[in-house]
Amino acid sequence: MFVNIENIVVPDSRQRKDLGDLEGLKNSFQEIGQLVPIIVDSTEDGKYLLIAGERRLTAAKQLKWPEIEIKLRTELSERERAYIELEENIRRKQLAWTEEVRAVRMFAAIAKEPLASVAKSLGINPDQVSKMITTADAIDADPKLEACPNFSARSDEHTSELQSHSFISY
Repeated sequence: MFVNIENIVVPDSRQRKDLGDLEGLKNSFQEIGQLVPIIVDSTEDGKYLLIAGERRLTAAKQLKWPEIEIKLRTELSERERAYIELEENIRRKQLAWTEEVRAVRMFAAIAKEPLASVAKSLGINPDQVSKMITTADAIDADPKLEACPNFSARSDEHTSELQSHSFISY
């Protein structure tokens, strides 16, 4: 079900205050559209109260979309609304950094496009895509590198191991 974005009310009491960088999400919306509907409840005045999906709603507004896909959850108590919002915010699990670099490498291989096009599709810069692909290759060559705490670490003992691979440059 799609509704006019102007009919969606965002309560001031939202749990998430920092929406973060929306450029990647906006790029995704432009490339493949909205994959997951926002969750709303109906109000007595014919509007919709946002329960979950503020980042998606904000990205759609910034793109000047007239409508957005919703999932309507009616007659929810305040407790149920807060629970659904909390569930969406805390149960979501980010990919591990090693999964992310491998997924970027796989996407680049499947896309069979220049690195700049892959980077644009993913909403990250081409240098970052290149580093991620190279890092995924390094992990495959030396699985102990998976012990590195994160992709961007620069000063710990694992980073020096990662940098010691001749095909990785930071």
